[in-house]
Amino acid sequence: MAGTLKRPILIGGISLSFALWLLESLDRSVGEFGEWGVLGLIAVGAGAWWFKQRSPEPLPEIVPETIARSDAERVLEKAKTLLDRLSEESETPCDDLQQRWTQLHDNLDRTDIKLAIVGSKSVGKTALAKVLRQHWLQNNDRVEIDEVPAFFRHDEADNLQDALTADLVVFLIDGDLTDSERQVLQHLRQQRQTVLLAWNKGDRYDRPERDAVLARVRSNVTNLLDEDCVCTVAAAPDAIEVRRHQTDNTVVSRRETPEPEISDLTRILDRQLANRSPIVWGTVYRQARRFKNDVKTRLNAVRRDRALPIITQYQWVAAATAFANPVPALDLLATGAISAQLVLDLGNLYQQRLSLQQAQAAAGTLGGLMVKLGLVELSTQLVSTALKHNPVTFVAGGTVQGLSAAYLTRIAGLSLVEYFEQQDVENPATSVDGERLGSILQSVFNNNQRMTFVKSLVRQGIDRFSAKSPEDVVMG
Repeated sequence: MAGTLKRPILIGGISLSFALWLLESLDRSVGEFGEWGVLGLIAVGAGAWWFKQRSPEPLPEIVPETIARSDAERVLEKAKTLLDRLSEESETPCDDLQQRWTQLHDNLDRTDIKLAIVGSKSVGKTALAKVLRQHWLQNNDRVEIDEVPAFFRHDEADNLQDALTADLVVFLIDGDLTDSERQVLQHLRQQRQTVLLAWNKGDRYDRPERDAVLARVRSNVTNLLDEDCVCTVAAAPDAIEVRRHQTDNTVVSRRETPEPEISDLTRILDRQLANRSPIVWGTVYRQARRFKNDVKTRLNAVRRDRALPIITQYQWVAAATAFANPVPALDLLATGAISAQLVLDLGNLYQQRLSLQQAQAAAGTLGGLMVKLGLVELSTQLVSTALKHNPVTFVAGGTVQGLSAAYLTRIAGLSLVEYFEQQDVENPATSVDGERLGSILQSVFNNNQRMTFVKSLVRQGIDRFSAKSPEDVVMG
């Protein structure tokens, strides 16, 4: 513990807090000036930040370029760097992730292709898969055809991943492209998926109407697909009435089912599969990006386990300082110094490497956000409510302030953890984004204002405040 308390930011802030408290006891006007001065500084910090309501930015309306081998290798390289970092920081082996990375790297040279047929329900996916297997697949080695269930509803979202793991997608529609279909198509393309759009059941329209619908579909995907990646098919044509003239000049009518029409689609498929490597590289690229996210998730879990004890330590440092200091406004000054040291320590843990000035700025931002969002008052109310239901009879003037400081410091620490987890590991940020941190802070506070959590913190704090010295409060 001594090592922590010797840190210059921490000891300087706490010392200044107690010095101002002493001056306040000698001359109340000085204390009032200190109170307004601190609140003024926090107000200035809060004034530099405000919430902005922004709608999500639409995905770019472009046809993504073909993935090159170097693109996939670059993502694999970054994933390997992240994996090596995880291996260094984790106490448990990462053999499963090592094996996945090796398999992904080996897949760069594979030649087998997975073709997925996707689309809404009842558009003819099963029929098209059957016809392709019967009339096209036999002439194409090392191709597997899968039918992917619909994924346009929220509870079907997992099916979308099956479409992204495929090498090539045939997106089947049965009329004009709907808004939901276009959104899914746009998402697939933004994930660099190779997509062919096939309009099924066009045989049910007469020629002029069919040409008009196909023209509208092509126009609607101009910025997503090349024109020659859109075609029509008739996987299971409806029976039609056929009249045949007999030798005796009579006419016999009967219903016959035409042969499936998939020639336009198979021509496009043959052209795509003539050079399979870019398609495979695109799949490896997508899988490598997902793998990289999985590695980062596990790395974040390892770091969070190490961060929580640090946050707990600092929350009780803040509690001890506020408990011994009866001037509420000065508690914010001491807590700000503690927050700056907390930012530095968590930043080092997440390898953000923030400077002293950046840590101080981030701590100031946190303080300003807490005032702006009204978290200081809310935390006091939560703690006061929890104390009313606590059976312990120990009461001290600084109990509420101390527990509030502990609570707010924990909220700040958890918010910083979530913020750092979202940062780009390869390119650490040189400053803290106040708007993003504010959004995270509000979310973390909302998730941690359950009375069971507050009561638990109060019970721990009461036990610590019963100790004889601030250091005993910290050490428990």
